[in-house]
Amino acid sequence: VQLSKLNGFAEVGDVASAQAMFTILRDKIPTSCATMLWNTMLKAYARAGSLEEAAAWYASMVSNNIRINAKTFGKLVTAAARSGAIKNAESWCNMLAGMPPVSGT
Repeated sequence: VQLSKLNGFAEVGDVASAQAMFTILRDKIPTSCATMLWNTMLKAYARAGSLEEAAAWYASMVSNNIRINAKTFGKLVTAAARSGAIKNAESWCNMLAGMPPVSGT
């Protein structure tokens, strides 16, 4: 239920509410779901068009050893596109192109 709330906040770009829900869920979610949880928070930044915050979140994912996948880069491309940063979107697309295909979703 809480994960669906996080996703709902992320869908509409409500970063503050998504961050609050992320904080609650972070220690409750199994390690196997960490990438999904962190990507959902990244989605909130992307939907809000907050490129700098999305890039900082990506850096935080890397520093916290969260597995990066194609969906991660897709959300970064969305953040760049929504903020009008075409060069950034191209850069993230190039990184996405080097990722293996996403399976199961």
